[in-house]
Amino acid sequence: MAKPCKLRGSPVPKHALPKRILTLTGLLLAAACNSGGGEDDSSIPPRLLVIGWDGATYDLIDPLVQAGRLPNLARLMESGISANLESTAIPISSAAWTTATTGKEPGETGIYSFLQPQPDSYDVRVVSAQDNQGIPIWRTLTARGHEVVVWGVPLTWPPEPVRGVMVSGMLSPLDETWAHPPELADQLKAQGMLPDLGRWRSMQELSPKRIKEQLAVKEAALVEQLSSPRWSFALTVFKNLDVLAHQRYTPALNGPVANLLVELDATLGRLVEAAGPDTNVVVMSDHGFSVYPMIVDIDSWLTESGFAVRKPDAKLDGRNPAPLAEARVSQRAERLGRFDMAKTRAFATTAEGNFAAIRLNVIGREPEGSVSPEDRDTVLGELEAALKGIEQPAGTKVVRQTWRGQDLYPGAQADRVVPDLIVEFEPDWRAIATGLREPFSRARKPFPEHQRNGICVASGPSIAQRDGRAEWKIRDITPMALHLLGEVIPNDLAGDPHADLLKTPRAVLRIDPAKDPSLRSTKEAFEGLPSPGESADVMNALKSMGYAE
Repeated sequence: MAKPCKLRGSPVPKHALPKRILTLTGLLLAAACNSGGGEDDSSIPPRLLVIGWDGATYDLIDPLVQAGRLPNLARLMESGISANLESTAIPISSAAWTTATTGKEPGETGIYSFLQPQPDSYDVRVVSAQDNQGIPIWRTLTARGHEVVVWGVPLTWPPEPVRGVMVSGMLSPLDETWAHPPELADQLKAQGMLPDLGRWRSMQELSPKRIKEQLAVKEAALVEQLSSPRWSFALTVFKNLDVLAHQRYTPALNGPVANLLVELDATLGRLVEAAGPDTNVVVMSDHGFSVYPMIVDIDSWLTESGFAVRKPDAKLDGRNPAPLAEARVSQRAERLGRFDMAKTRAFATTAEGNFAAIRLNVIGREPEGSVSPEDRDTVLGELEAALKGIEQPAGTKVVRQTWRGQDLYPGAQADRVVPDLIVEFEPDWRAIATGLREPFSRARKPFPEHQRNGICVASGPSIAQRDGRAEWKIRDITPMALHLLGEVIPNDLAGDPHADLLKTPRAVLRIDPAKDPSLRSTKEAFEGLPSPGESADVMNALKSMGYAE
């Protein structure tokens, strides 16, 4: 194991909250938003540790637990609650982790894929934390006086100042400052750490050796952080599982992904021990993994079905030597460049697992739109009917269900980022959008990709033991975490806090976001936080409302 580096967080950031005036009337109105009375529960444990195993699936975890190879996770499962965790549709890390950490869905956060549409263009760019229009839980907790440890969460670059430490995850450029406080990144670089294994922003080769080395570096640093008595909320995501699964996932119990899960279980045990016995623990994934023997190329299907028109001289290549993040941008440009957009009514935007996203080419929204706004419903109806009519082979349906995107994920950002149609194919069918294959084909060998069901296991001194497996949604994570910490929940979060998971139930506290001084926009968070004195004023106000210890 790597030698731990001496990591020091930022106890009180200089700009934790904007200065606000809370009138007596405002406080009374806010207190009236509580969802019930209930006795004061002074037994609320001061800490919550959330550990993300990106891409973990019960399909592999259950047999490993039964074989005795995941003893630490097994103990949590036996003493607490297990749940299937339904991811976003599409089950992709960008949308899923953002939804998990804000309690808001893509139409509100503005994050649906790894690519952000550019105004008046078909071009896109790689997303960053500054595109997230939701309010991450660590920002709210920082404002309410909690010290946090946030480590490796996708889409947290650039890191925002928090009360504690933040180490950015997926999409962090290696040569930039990817931690708060900034000197923490220098210390971690000296230890050899690479955010997200260096996969998305560099051309470095991934190997089992690097995965093992990076896990050791991260574990050592986290054990030191979690051993501190100061923090009350910690969230760390292990992206290495997803990275390896994309290359070598198999349900075999002696396969490379199974062996990595065994190593992650050992790390889990050491992190839980460092956090201490008064800590509630949640282990979760943003989606699961599966293997797909069949392939549907949505670009080819749209062309064959007459919804898209390919240029006569279109070149089909698909190769790109750039790092993954940049390759995604250029591959999309190449894909759409093959179409005669003036004649194309619909095009694919994202495909992951057995899900695909389709956007209409709407006049006035897209630069070369061909579908009038009045005809949107008609074209969507044609698309849905054509998709649901696919049979491969004859008599066997390929499409399980479809959603109108803005009905599924409404919000201020919906028309900009949410696809017009989301398609879920049957479980054997992996969706791609390349135009390089026949619309329907069999893979040379079953291909590993995301599936929608992830995992969630909760255990600790506050959490009841429940048999069976519950059904939760990924949007539940933030309200559930706030409730576990005894914090008030903004009433515009649609997720379920699962109050019944507590041994001793207590009232769920809710507040109108307009009356909550701890909620800060992304623009505010990255522009500047107030002085410690202003933070103390807001904390005193929250205490007077019964919302803070």
